[in-house]
Amino acid sequence: MSNDIGQAGAQDQLRLQSNILDKEEARKEAKRKYARERAREKRKDPAYRALELERNRRWVADNKGQALESKRVAGRKWYRANRDQKLAANKAWKLANPEKVREYAKRRRQISSIIKRSDYDSRDYADVLYADPCSYCGERADTVDHIEPKYLGGENHWSNFTAACISCNSSKGTTNLLEFLCR
Repeated sequence: MSNDIGQAGAQDQLRLQSNILDKEEARKEAKRKYARERAREKRKDPAYRALELERNRRWVADNKGQALESKRVAGRKWYRANRDQKLAANKAWKLANPEKVREYAKRRRQISSIIKRSDYDSRDYADVLYADPCSYCGERADTVDHIEPKYLGGENHWSNFTAACISCNSSKGTTNLLEFLCR
């Protein structure tokens, strides 16, 4: 019988500890809830929002690499969670914009044919050149031209690229830049 009393006392003790832990957890959760509500209220204040935005801008400027990496990680995490939705949206966009899809594919093929896969600086520079006008006539640039033709020893390097329209690029062919301009 004394053993039963001991077990009952131990069980009461466990229940008491469990109640204390439950109350402590409930108190902590109430504090967290209050803090969340307070933060939500603070974010509604325009002065606080401006201060918070400026603080965030300064942090991003001071921690560029870390900010980019955390943005990449967040993007990958979002993509994993929403992959099917994103693929469906991409498919719908491609069906609605076939001319842009053709243009992007053409540009990718041209850049890939010009630049080695390991030369990312040149690839990025070639992407930028597509937004520039033709270096020779000023029309819309459709291609990337080698200033010094590969035929004459020119390199596949960003310093040897310029934007050109198809007409000027075809006319220039394998001639040197100075010879082409002096024609």
